[in-house]
Amino acid sequence: MASPASPALAASPSTSSTPRSLNFADLPQEVQREIVGHCDIPDLICLAVVSKHFHVLAATVLYRHFHLVFPDDDNIQFDTSVDYLARGLDTFVTSDYNYAQYLRDVSFDTYYLGDKAEGSYRPYLANLSCGKFMNTLLLLTLRKARGLEAFT
Repeated sequence: MASPASPALAASPSTSSTPRSLNFADLPQEVQREIVGHCDIPDLICLAVVSKHFHVLAATVLYRHFHLVFPDDDNIQFDTSVDYLARGLDTFVTSDYNYAQYLRDVSFDTYYLGDKAEGSYRPYLANLSCGKFMNTLLLLTLRKARGLEAFT
């Protein structure tokens, strides 16, 4: 008479414990943020369209700093119809994704000092209609930026 097979030997290969492969989402959040933090901007933009999870990871890096250098009116290199200050502030204020929540550092600068520098940001002064609008957008952005660490 044949002896019954032991339960350990009778286990089928499908029930044996094989290591499960890990994917990026299985890593701790801190590790994911550290890895994504090493990506450059074009890669972050591509990463943001992969999924909601990756969108949030990319947004934490993409929208962490808002640094604007006011262009010199005489420099043709900066002759553009896009107002980057208005565009950036509009994104922080009106986006459904609330990108301002990731904002940690806001800075404004000029290329030059003195009168030339004053000329580059003069259109944004509060006594002009454009300046009033920009100040309102800036105020709304700062209200939404809960974790702001620096404003220069």
